[in-house]
Amino acid sequence: MVSTRTLSEEIYSRLRVDIRSGILEPGKRLRMEWLKTTYGMGSTPLREALSRLSAEHLVTLRGGRGFEVAGTSLKEFEELLALREDIEHKALASAISYGTDEWEAHIVACRYSLSKMPWHSVENDPKELEEREVRHWAFHSAIIAACDSTWLTRLWDQLTSHEERYRRIAMHGGQWPESVAVEVEREHHQIAEAVLSRDIEQSWKKLRRHRRRTVAAVRNAFADHPRPWQEIVREAMSPVD
Repeated sequence: MVSTRTLSEEIYSRLRVDIRSGILEPGKRLRMEWLKTTYGMGSTPLREALSRLSAEHLVTLRGGRGFEVAGTSLKEFEELLALREDIEHKALASAISYGTDEWEAHIVACRYSLSKMPWHSVENDPKELEEREVRHWAFHSAIIAACDSTWLTRLWDQLTSHEERYRRIAMHGGQWPESVAVEVEREHHQIAEAVLSRDIEQSWKKLRRHRRRTVAAVRNAFADHPRPWQEIVREAMSPVD
């Protein structure tokens, strides 16, 4: 017999993926009966999972009338962006200063793993795309893993999780133009090389440029007359030094 704790972990993971990917859109009411039918879970593990997601600010309690997926706004995104940049810059500098040989090896391994699943090769398969997201997260997390501040890495994790949700919602599950997907992979290589060279200034410069498409796509999604996000990310592809 599967324990309630195991079921709670399973449904928590499934709901978290669906919220962060935009399958469960911002503001969607999460009625218990609908959740039970859709996810094939009982009330107890669902309530436990929703409580955890509420603590992560991915769902909100509607004044005692049940849960809904947390909303999104351009103001919140801009706040996330500013805070993440401040935290990431400090965490990156710390990691480069304190990183060991094992840290470097971990970055190389995560970079290699990510390179085996380029975006343009997995976007038509939801399971592979989700695995690619996991590897993408692992690569960026590896870069700051040697930071000597637990709070900096903890805050980075929380802020990045929410910022990534905005990126995935802005993309609407669509495909990257292949030229952009290829450029993204090239940037990952350049970021890794700069970090492994222990060059804080160049590492930070390349990390900021790497996110320029995400920032442009999200801002466009909140525009009064949004354009196709594929056009926006193409325009954001300024050359990387």
